[in-house]
Amino acid sequence: MLNSNMSWYVLTAVWVVVGLAAVFPALMSPMAFDASGSTSNPYTVGFALAIAIFPFVCLAGAVLPWILRHWSFARWLFLLPLIDIGALVFFIFALEHFSGGQFGPGPRSG
Repeated sequence: MLNSNMSWYVLTAVWVVVGLAAVFPALMSPMAFDASGSTSNPYTVGFALAIAIFPFVCLAGAVLPWILRHWSFARWLFLLPLIDIGALVFFIFALEHFSGGQFGPGPRSG
C-alpha cells in the first residue's frame, strides 16, 4: 500500500507543477484572438479555451482524487488533465487542417 500512496503523492506533485507552469500560457491565450475573424473560427476558440482552463483542470486533477479518495473511481480523476491535453492536440490539428494553421477564418481560395 505504500507504493500506492507514493504514486498519489507523485501524481499530485506533477499536476501541481504542470498547472503552475501553465499559468503563463493561460494568461496569454487571449492573444489567439488578435487575428481578424479569429473569434468566428471555432477551432481557435476551442484552442484558446483549452489553454485557458488547463491550470484549473490540473488543479482539479491534483485535488479531487484526495477529496473523493474513499470512492472507487477517485484514482481515475488523476487523468482529468490528459483530457484537456487531448482536446488541445485535437484543436491544434484541426487548426492546421481546416484553417491552414491560421487563427483567422481560414485559407483563402482563389
